[in-house]
Amino acid sequence: MNFEAQALYGMVVIAVTVSNLFLYRSVIRTARRNRWLVWDIVIKCVALGLSALYPPTIMFVTLIAGVFFGPS
Repeated sequence: MNFEAQALYGMVVIAVTVSNLFLYRSVIRTARRNRWLVWDIVIKCVALGLSALYPPTIMFVTLIAGVFFGPS
């Protein structure tokens, strides 16, 4: 896999997650989901850094985060 493509994909995923965080914070100030989204962003940023070693890392982390953080 191409590192540059995975890095761009990772940046898009992180940008979408950050925008979701701002959306939830503007609608519901003290939502439990806000804390989970902050951890989700941290995990995805770490995965983006690790994708330099193994490019599919960000893809796998995004799929796993969708399973754990997605359902509410």
